[in-house]
Amino acid sequence: MKINANLVGHGAEAVTTCPPRPSFPTLATTGLVITNLGGVVAVKLTAPNDPGETTFVRAAAPQRSGVRATPQVKEIGPCPAPQTGSANITALYTAAYGAPVVGKRLFVQVYQMVDGWESMPINYSALVPASG
Repeated sequence: MKINANLVGHGAEAVTTCPPRPSFPTLATTGLVITNLGGVVAVKLTAPNDPGETTFVRAAAPQRSGVRATPQVKEIGPCPAPQTGSANITALYTAAYGAPVVGKRLFVQVYQMVDGWESMPINYSALVPASG
């Protein structure tokens, strides 16, 4: 059931036979960086390598700066291809939760999905800085 829920949720066809559990490659993302240049906030995942089409992003609503535990997250979309070492997820995040607010903590989770199987997610968090 979980495999089919994942497949259908990502626009693929359901299966009648469970596919074998894949061996997941190392995630291409290594961190979350939030910048605020002249009041324009950018939310980016550090990605020295292309995360590929099987990497997806979940995020939580903005939290108080003191929150440290990852709150409930929801799918915001596939990880975009990186440009100069960063995958810009600003549009994905803004579409889900609105423009990030200075002083709030953002939580982002990245995982891979292959044949309906999900890898263990990696959690990142960072504060939205003041304009610099």
